[in-house]
Amino acid sequence: MFSLPAMQEAMQQVVFEDFGFQSLCSCPAPLLSLQHMKNTAQPLPAHQAGCALVLDAGFSFTHAVPIFSNVVLDSGVRRQNLGGKVLTNYLKELVSYRSVNLMEETYLVEHIKDAVCFVSDDLRADLKAAQQSSSPHRMEYVLPDGLTNLKGFARKPENVVRGKHAAAIQPAKELAVALNNEQFLVPELLFHPSDISLPQAGVAELIHDAVSAVHPDLHGLLYSNIILSGGTCCCPGFRDRLITELRPLVPDQFDLNVSMPDNPITCAWQGGSSFAATPDYLEMALTKHEYEEQGFERLQHMSSA
Repeated sequence: MFSLPAMQEAMQQVVFEDFGFQSLCSCPAPLLSLQHMKNTAQPLPAHQAGCALVLDAGFSFTHAVPIFSNVVLDSGVRRQNLGGKVLTNYLKELVSYRSVNLMEETYLVEHIKDAVCFVSDDLRADLKAAQQSSSPHRMEYVLPDGLTNLKGFARKPENVVRGKHAAAIQPAKELAVALNNEQFLVPELLFHPSDISLPQAGVAELIHDAVSAVHPDLHGLLYSNIILSGGTCCCPGFRDRLITELRPLVPDQFDLNVSMPDNPITCAWQGGSSFAATPDYLEMALTKHEYEEQGFERLQHMSSA
């Protein structure tokens, strides 16, 4: 979300000197996500005011970013030190302790996480169901063998053929990871970071804190246009659970609208792509000629303007 000046200067040097770009416009990803939603989603009063609360749940962190008049309100930005990387590492620990040692297989575990994990809408009920011998959450993930199975796949245990005809139907040496409550306990960290002793607020409280930190006149607009961006938001059930936990925190006089683009992973990129085709880009961009004449100082001046 926030890059140090040294990192910005290094990026500028790579873009112009190594890649040979003719222009560069550096802006936060949440602004581009808002740009994409204004172009594709149903029109809202908040769009006309350039106002939104973007929840950017990425690889390393989750940010709640309030925006007004197409400007990030820095005083209201809140961060949770949880992202897809932590969820993947937590799933690695659970699977390695309970089933198969996959501590060195980060890419594979991330694929398993994307394939089977979901956000529970009733954690107590799902935990109780997972304790039963006939748990509806019980699942196996068949690991790739490098020959016929190159990616791995999930299956229900009842779909496994057993008995004397099993060898003729399926490979004899399949290695599978047994999964049960791991599927919903891993993304549960986003709502309760204290489960891994991280003393931080969940995503619902994160959004509430970010809105509360800005001027009260903006609260209604921000709650009416919450945008979910980033790969972690793709977890099934995430949006519905967020609404369930956030609604009691929002005053009754405010409407609550949480929208998710078709692809939260590329939402910011799509917004940047459409913005680059508008005349506004030429007014805000730093050209290669300006870079050669004024260098990094010119970008700093544009960022503060």
